[in-house]
Amino acid sequence: MDRRSILAGLASLAAIRVEAQQLAGKTITIVFPFATGGSGDGSARLIGDKLRQSLNASVIVDNKTGAAGRIGVTAVKNARPDGLTLLYTPFAAMSLYQHSYKDLGYDPFKDFKPVSLAGVFDFGLAINPATPASSVKELVAWLKANPDKTAYGSPGAGTLPHFMGVSFAKMTGLPLTHATYRGSAASMTDLIGGHVPCVFTTVADLVPHARTGKIKVIATSGDQRSPFLDGVPTFREQGFDLSGLGWYGFFAPAGTPDAIVDELSKAIVAAVGLPDVTEKFLAMGLSPQGSTPAGLAFLQKSDSDRWEATIKASGFTPEQ
Repeated sequence: MDRRSILAGLASLAAIRVEAQQLAGKTITIVFPFATGGSGDGSARLIGDKLRQSLNASVIVDNKTGAAGRIGVTAVKNARPDGLTLLYTPFAAMSLYQHSYKDLGYDPFKDFKPVSLAGVFDFGLAINPATPASSVKELVAWLKANPDKTAYGSPGAGTLPHFMGVSFAKMTGLPLTHATYRGSAASMTDLIGGHVPCVFTTVADLVPHARTGKIKVIATSGDQRSPFLDGVPTFREQGFDLSGLGWYGFFAPAGTPDAIVDELSKAIVAAVGLPDVTEKFLAMGLSPQGSTPAGLAFLQKSDSDRWEATIKASGFTPEQ
């Protein structure tokens, strides 16, 4: 079973009927380990509203921030395994962090039970329109001819866009230097201003600037073209074996009964399949995608395996 077949089969789960039994009348806390605002927080609250209705339960979204999300993740690890405390997180905390943090404070596989995927998103490579390139091959040729400009930006050190740049440098033989920013907005400002030649970041953060012509997106990271930039070919279409998919998913503390996990999973799948949720997810740059617990477990493990060597080879540690 491969990643593509898992994703292809997930959408059919949206028609599952939810029969709330064990959680009705109780209070469920969804811990989102980052600040309010943005697609993660917004999608958590959208799904929480739907779970409130389908499970006949109270649902609270708790933004438990700090330590790059680790405080919130650890809080869920230590919560009672009764299905009333859930973690909603982007994939890095559950698939990447363990390869760079010396003391993570939790085991993303042993301390949690996957519940359901909620949404997926692509990454992209963007350049300044003044750069004389319209494809990845042309950018590589230009960078090799201009070794003083071999830098790339990302939303931050330790993010997947950072490590995509590491992989890109290795496969092209370019001596790329990583320019670290605090979020995509700052990297976009420098890209538009011509201070950095290229940036790897989420497609959602690239689309507004691409539509106004301030930047040029030359590749996206999915196995298929991004629905938000369907005129832009993927890296693989252009002959570069570089891919990566971001996702948000729900996890419960280890020890949570399977029956409760299954009830929650079915409710989440039903929620993200609703037309109004789909519309709002797409507006945030997310493709709604529910899954079985096993489907999310597969994605979590496959991403961990896929990026382990790259992360370790980069020598990056968050303590730097």
